[in-house]
Amino acid sequence: MQNPAKILQQLWAFWQHFWIHKRKSDFSWKNIVSVFSEKCPYPVWHKDEWISNSNPPFTIYDDKKDFWEQVWQLFSTCPMAHNTSLWNENCEYTDDSWYSKNCYLCHSIANCEDCKYSYRTFQTKNCYFTVFSFDSEFCIDLVYWYNCYNVKYAIDVKRCKNSAFLFDCQDCEDCLLCWNLRSKRYCIANKQYEKSEYEKEVKKYNLNSKKVYNTLKNQFLDFIKTNAWWKSLHFDNVENSSWDYLANCKDCENCFSIQASENNKNSVRAYNIKNTSYTIWNYNCENTHYSTIVQWNCYDVKFWYNVAESKFMEYCINCQDCENCFLCAWLVWKKYFILNKEYSKESYETEKNRIVESMKMKWIYGEFFPAYFSPTSYDESLSSVYVPLTKEEQKKEWFRVIEENYGQKWDYKDISKLPDNLLDFNSDDLIKKWFWDDDYHRPFQILKEDIEFYKKLWVPVNDKFYIKRIRENFSLMFQSFELRETVCAKSWEKILTTLPKELDKRIVSQKEYEKLIY
Repeated sequence: MQNPAKILQQLWAFWQHFWIHKRKSDFSWKNIVSVFSEKCPYPVWHKDEWISNSNPPFTIYDDKKDFWEQVWQLFSTCPMAHNTSLWNENCEYTDDSWYSKNCYLCHSIANCEDCKYSYRTFQTKNCYFTVFSFDSEFCIDLVYWYNCYNVKYAIDVKRCKNSAFLFDCQDCEDCLLCWNLRSKRYCIANKQYEKSEYEKEVKKYNLNSKKVYNTLKNQFLDFIKTNAWWKSLHFDNVENSSWDYLANCKDCENCFSIQASENNKNSVRAYNIKNTSYTIWNYNCENTHYSTIVQWNCYDVKFWYNVAESKFMEYCINCQDCENCFLCAWLVWKKYFILNKEYSKESYETEKNRIVESMKMKWIYGEFFPAYFSPTSYDESLSSVYVPLTKEEQKKEWFRVIEENYGQKWDYKDISKLPDNLLDFNSDDLIKKWFWDDDYHRPFQILKEDIEFYKKLWVPVNDKFYIKRIRENFSLMFQSFELRETVCAKSWEKILTTLPKELDKRIVSQKEYEKLIY
């Protein structure tokens, strides 16, 4: 079997992420907003159409034919639901969103309201450009944070408010350019001030200027790399587990961003899972293996892409509320199906065993779907965030390569011509105009409600394509595939970390970290 990093890369490549497209439904030809572009190799239907009209074609396995070719011939005729979102209000331009209201260009959110341009955000309100954020309001540019209010540009913070440029701070208020603080107020660069002095000093920082804001960002990042203490791993109530960002976990080996789970290996992003291995995004699931996007109460599923409320399933894609299905696509409320054909319980077991034996003879059983089965290009998948590849590298590994042309720069307004200071903006001059991002070769807009938000928070107007800024913030988690060995910068004992080597002189063990910070 491949190494865990390569397997996770393969699974991530099946998860469409960060991109939203206007297109037609291939069922009704109505205008829809989808995570899949017009070049998706599968038909794309609105999810309501997808559920209510589930009647897929079927075939019978022929062991004399190429295995993946005949599976692809069937699967490629089965439609994809236009997104995985449910129970939202006015969140058309979102993906993987749940129980949210008035959100725009957000990805992987739940119970959010009036949020924009964010990734993996839960129970937040009026927040922009946040990543891995929880239970907060009126913030911008925050990464891995909890219970914050009116905070600008912060990394790994909890229960802070009315502050800007923080790293690893908790229970702090009215602080600027600080790190490793606990229960502090009126601090600048970790120096304590009286209230009147603090308010006077803070006025010197014109944070609504783009030049000032970006300069402070760069200076702050450089400063915390050389002055702040960094805990080697982000563990909270964790037992016998490894990798990073784990909470309330036991016996989770090589797992990342998992909560309330037990006995898992090589898995990423999950909540309340048990006995899983090589999975991406599981919620309340057990006994899942080598699968991606296994959602909502699944049991014993293997080699899967996008399944919900199902059990005893293998080698299927896009199924919901199913049981005992094998090599199927686009099934809803079905039982004992193989290649989308219904069988009796006894004949199902016989036919499945026959195909499994054929797969084993061809050294196929136990492997995931080939890369070309992915419904999205590599650059539009989550894998491109964790493991960026050039177009040539993508082609070499048989990933789908995006070839779309999004226009030319001369068709759009030049963002560099806009005023530096927020107070100099006339929002009427910006509405319905498009600007150009040179790095992403994509156009973007500045909306009237965005300008109102920036003015209330006293920050500069965004000047780049939103995904670029999300990814920049995402990189501030400093996460890595590599769980490497280094030494604690205080005790010199051997420790494990996912942080980059450039931080080695500031990385400390949990024990030493608690001595230094608390």
